[in-house]
Parts: sequence; C-alpha cells; structure tokens
Amino acid sequence: MTPNNPTGTVYPRKYLEDIGRTAIDHDLPILSDEAYEALVFDGAEHVSPMSIPSMRDNAIGLFSFSKTFAMTGWRLGYLCGPEEFIKRAGTIHNLVLAHVSSHIQIAGLRALQGWDRFSAPIVRELDERRRTLVDELNTLDGMSCKLPQGTFYVFPDFRDASPGLTSQELADRFLQAGVGSSPGTFFGSGGDGYQRLSYSKVGIPQIVEGVKRMKRVIAQHASAGPLEN
Repeated sequence: MTPNNPTGTVYPRKYLEDIGRTAIDHDLPILSDEAYEALVFDGAEHVSPMSIPSMRDNAIGLFSFSKTFAMTGWRLGYLCGPEEFIKRAGTIHNLVLAHVSSHIQIAGLRALQGWDRFSAPIVRELDERRRTLVDELNTLDGMSCKLPQGTFYVFPDFRDASPGLTSQELADRFLQAGVGSSPGTFFGSGGDGYQRLSYSKVGIPQIVEGVKRMKRVIAQHASAGPLEN
C-alpha cells in the first residue's frame, strides 16, 4: 500500500484514515503491503495503517526483508495484525511450509537488530540513483517524470513522448534497445502510456546509458524510422 508500487507515492496519514473509515463502515479488512516501508526520501514518513488506533482491529500488515535489506530470493517476511488472525495464519503456514530455513531466520533477526546500520546506506545510494534517473528522464522531449517519495521505482509518463504507441509496444521497443521496463498496463488500464523503471540494481553509469537508449527509441519513433540493432 505505502510506499506505493509502481508510483513511489507515500500516502499521508489523512489518506489512510479515510481508507480506514470506509473499511470500518463496510466491515472490510485492510491488507497493507508495506514491503518498502524503509525506502522513503525527502523527509517523507511511512505510516502503517496499524499505527492508527481506529484501524488496528481490521488491518493486516505484510512486511518483507527483500527490499529494505536486499534479501530477495530468501523469501523471508512477516505479518502483523489482530492476534486471532495471526494465530490462524500461522497454523496454515505451518501446514504448508513448516518454516523458513534457520540460517535465513537468523539473518533476518540480525537485519532487524541493525535496522539503521543496514538500511541507511541503502537509502542514501537509492536516493542518488533516484534523482539521477528522474533528471535524465526529464531531458526527453515530451517526458514527464515526478520524483517519487519512496520505493526504488519511477513511473514516468511517456504519452506525449511516444504518441500512437501502447505501453506494451513501447516496452517492447525499449527491450530491443537493451532497457527493461514494465508497461504501465501491468498495474491496471489507467497505467497505459506509463512505464515502471527500477533503479534498485543499476549504478549511475547504467542509468545514464539506459536513458540514452530510450532517447534513441523515442527519436526513431518520432521519425518513423527503423530501430537500430
């Protein structure tokens, strides 16, 4: 839920309180994906629905070690929520998976114990990449890319830069040029014209080179010329 994938938006407390009131009025549970909780920038504050007293009885938080601590592939995470729900979820989990390997659990515990020591350098590095990527993208003609408040994604608007192309078609052309992106339509029909780009595993030189390649794709589309190999 917050920070949001793919937009990088960090929802303010008031927005979450409004969601909470609607959920309570209709007796709905709130399943909150908070995998990017530590990856926030520019003083943005991550607010968990479970920190809002009126939402604690029907909010369930999903947390992951994959993003904050770069432990992708170890499949380690945890739930927070009402006691009765957690007990039942634990019973199902034990029947299906038994448990995560002990050494992975120990690594996760150490990560939590050293939260600031591990997460702060990652956030600083991601912040530099974030700013570089957004600055480079906004040099493209017709491009509009907002600086995200969280996660390690940007969600630029390519509609004016690539008229006549769907998100999937543009993503295919980017891929031919050696740049991977996720079409905005992966996240719903409202995402058409957008691309999700990740800066989690690329350095500054790769970011600059990637945007250069996207510029060539856009220029070739504008001139209706063939793509270069």
